[in-house]
Amino acid sequence: MPSGRLPEGVTLHCRGASLPGTGADIVESLVQSRSGLTGARVVHSCPRCGSARHGRLVVHSATACWASLSRAGELTVVALSAAGPVGVDVELSDVIDGDPAALRRWCAVEAALKATGAGLALDPDAVTLVAGSWAGPASVEVPGAGRLEVVPIDLPGRVGAVAFGLRGVAGPGR
Repeated sequence: MPSGRLPEGVTLHCRGASLPGTGADIVESLVQSRSGLTGARVVHSCPRCGSARHGRLVVHSATACWASLSRAGELTVVALSAAGPVGVDVELSDVIDGDPAALRRWCAVEAALKATGAGLALDPDAVTLVAGSWAGPASVEVPGAGRLEVVPIDLPGRVGAVAFGLRGVAGPGR
């Protein structure tokens, strides 16, 4: 699935059918079943308006855990991390007029923006490639947040990316 190596503590979980519920519901169930954090609670938290109906997923648990979710068609992908902030983006392969390079770049940028918590509130064009390539493992710089590593994901009929490695971030929900 990932085209590069994910660090220890970062895992991807895919579900082939569209899952009902909010992103927080889906991630909370997964965190509790896969991580053994039975008391974990997951909520949305928008850094701009404070809404609990959208925004970054925040895991409240006794153990540090970060999460990100993306949906593409009937596929739901969740990235969980005990190693620090994580972002995931998955898109259908035919989304951007048959230009695979543009789609790979988009997925890498959106995953990085999700990992920082900024999401699309930050201009995607502000994310810069520092090392590697948009098509393969890369390092990117997000203004105001720092450098992240990005690894591509290849799934049937879809492309995506996972971003991780942001330093100096306190545990979520703390």
